[in-house]
Amino acid sequence: MRKVIILGTDCELFYYNYCSELRHMERLETVTILHLESPERIDENWWAGWDDMMAGYYFRDDPVAFYTRILDPKYPPYEINPENYLKVERAHRRRLVAEQPD
Repeated sequence: MRKVIILGTDCELFYYNYCSELRHMERLETVTILHLESPERIDENWWAGWDDMMAGYYFRDDPVAFYTRILDPKYPPYEINPENYLKVERAHRRRLVAEQPD
């Protein structure tokens, strides 16, 4: 299997159930996770829960070989990937400091 698309409704359960299994799939090229929550739930910081998983995959001496993208069709940023997950987190921290400088 080279590409996999997974429905990910809870980042903690996903991390617990799938992260280590995916890490050991040597031929895997792309993992796409569709982050979908219940329609009445509003979470503009949906990406924050997935941030730890991305760091575990890529912010290390032996990063995974496959490309991970996490998509949320409702809220920007609409995609988190290895190139932007740190930028998204840093931008969020800058916004928080600007809103609450204490």
